[in-house]
Amino acid sequence: MKTKQTIFESIEFLFVVAKIYVKVIGILLSRGLFLVYDLWRFPWLFHFLNLYKLYQIMKTRKGVYREASIYILNEIAVLVATYILNMLQNQKTLVLAEDIIPPEIIRAMGLTPFSPEIIAIMLTIISPNAMEKYIDVCENSGIPADLCSLPKCAMGMALANELPKAKAIIASNLPCDAGMSSYTTIQKNMGVPTLRLDVPYHFKTDRAIDYFKEQLEEMVVFLEKHTAGRMDWNKLKEICEERNRTQETEKELWDLAKLNPAPIGSEIIYLSHLVLFNIFPGDKRCTDIYKKLIDYGKKSLNQPQGAAIENESYRILLWNPPMAHFPLSFSWAEEKYGAIMVMDSMTFNALEAIDTTTHDTLMRGLSTVIMQGPMSRHVRGPAENYFNDIFFIQKHFKIDILWVADNIGCKMSAGLNEILRSKCRENNIPMLIITYDLMDRRFAGPEDIMSHIDHFMETIMIGSGMNSFPDMKELHLEDISLTYP
Repeated sequence: MKTKQTIFESIEFLFVVAKIYVKVIGILLSRGLFLVYDLWRFPWLFHFLNLYKLYQIMKTRKGVYREASIYILNEIAVLVATYILNMLQNQKTLVLAEDIIPPEIIRAMGLTPFSPEIIAIMLTIISPNAMEKYIDVCENSGIPADLCSLPKCAMGMALANELPKAKAIIASNLPCDAGMSSYTTIQKNMGVPTLRLDVPYHFKTDRAIDYFKEQLEEMVVFLEKHTAGRMDWNKLKEICEERNRTQETEKELWDLAKLNPAPIGSEIIYLSHLVLFNIFPGDKRCTDIYKKLIDYGKKSLNQPQGAAIENESYRILLWNPPMAHFPLSFSWAEEKYGAIMVMDSMTFNALEAIDTTTHDTLMRGLSTVIMQGPMSRHVRGPAENYFNDIFFIQKHFKIDILWVADNIGCKMSAGLNEILRSKCRENNIPMLIITYDLMDRRFAGPEDIMSHIDHFMETIMIGSGMNSFPDMKELHLEDISLTYP
């Protein structure tokens, strides 16, 4: 019987992968014969064809959780293919935007945003060695090897002349010194007008919001000067209102993640946020995707185990970016240890809805969104910005284990690790620091990461008899409501 089940699952895997390839290739083939030139001009496009590797995630999952995993991977594949197609088709209106700059304003001006960092992350998740060539190009040109590998990917693509020719560049002083300085190299290589947005150190004050609102207004003037784009305030209002709806719907998904055992987790949490809020915020498709994921989560509650995975034993908070080149880390931890990731620092935020009443309130709302972007709100300003969210999430989502993804290129968060370790001891929270390189598996590959986690789980968690909070099994969906700091 087990053999028949395995055969059935293998056939299903092939069917699912074949079906998504038909969709994705169909999207890209709309370029016609131009696609041949595109593949020559941007050889990193070939890595997108390794989508089947990402679908290995579904192989260890059962029931509704398996269905939900397939659904979100399918939607992400289509959205990323569409994002790439938009870049290929609209180079006359293309604006290169650093990953920390949400694209709402650029789209409202009738322009096409493209982020080299976002495409580097997505391609590495799909094909783990996708960016190694560009990291090497960057380092061989003299860029220090100890910088974060994500900006090295963007710089390497520019130095290899494999970034699209944009009409303008929008960068910022976020999220770190490496990210900020990388756009000097990119600007010099591409030779196009560049604007750098300046985020204040204390970015949560009214004074900072007023200052940065002026920066965004300057951005509109800059883009109108150097591109054919013109601000459509009604369009921006529509985008921001839909973004608000998406954000509220995502919080409903978090309501489900708070349940113990969790009916959803891992990629359904972090990959959905990564793509929906960084590539297509303000698009109705994003709201609809979250609604569908909520349906899957509620359906999970009606399974015999009432959860995403059987025998949930541990609930993980991932701090700092996930290991892009090892996307199977979460499904592996679920299968081996009954450990499910229910929230991560790149996803969680406590942002208020954007007030769309006037032009002024729109820009103030977007100022807050940008200044409190992923990573930026934690590694900029006083150390409390880093710690407060960790301990709020731990209590709110009843976290058992804190995984700190210690990217060797991230000097700011590394400097806080020992303080965080001390605080976790005070609060009796098991903490694992996973040393890795964000985009380069040659430093620490999947085997190294799994071995690191194995030692921690076997020594600290299982060896000491630590397990999930037994009283949390009594939580039910109707008991949950989120109150954010």
